[in-house]
Formats: sequence, C-alpha cells, structure tokens
Amino acid sequence: MKAVTEKINQLRSPEHRSQRAMRIKRARLHCYLSKEKMAAGLGITPATYRRIEEGESEPKATTVELIAEITKVPREWLFFADSSKLSHPQKCVLEGVL
Repeated sequence: MKAVTEKINQLRSPEHRSQRAMRIKRARLHCYLSKEKMAAGLGITPATYRRIEEGESEPKATTVELIAEITKVPREWLFFADSSKLSHPQKCVLEGVL
C-alpha cells in the first residue's frame, strides 16, 4: 500500500506535471495544431488548454486520452513516459481539419 501511495504522490508532483505538460505540447506541435485548435478538438476553452500545457492545471484523464487519440501518440507516453522518447509515424486526426 505504501508503494502505491508513493507512486500517486510522484504522479501528482509539480515535476511530473511539468514533464507531462511538455509531452502534451510536443504531441500538439507534431500535429502542427495551434493551442486554439487543440482546445476546440478537446471541447475545452483555449485558456483551460493553455493551463494544461503550461503545467498549471492537472488535466482530466479523459482529456489526456483524447489528446492521445487526436495526436496518435500512446496515452501511456502522455501520462508517464520520459519526454525524450517518442517515435511518431502516424498522421494526426485534426491535422488540416480545423
């Protein structure tokens, strides 16, 4: 139980939030989407999306899953991975649509 609590605290840490924000931004930039277009695709305001991408706000799990779907990156990478490791061969869902 202690190990689970420690992992949860690690995932809620400012450092982890900042790293996740960098991964979210990297995924968006790969798709050549503006923050406004990504926010529209997610059904949230641009201000809310900006706070998520800047690490000021913790995104809902469903929002992160939708970002993964739109950008075609593995959701596990957005939630947990080292921000330096990603191959991105697939085409983005919103690319050229919005």
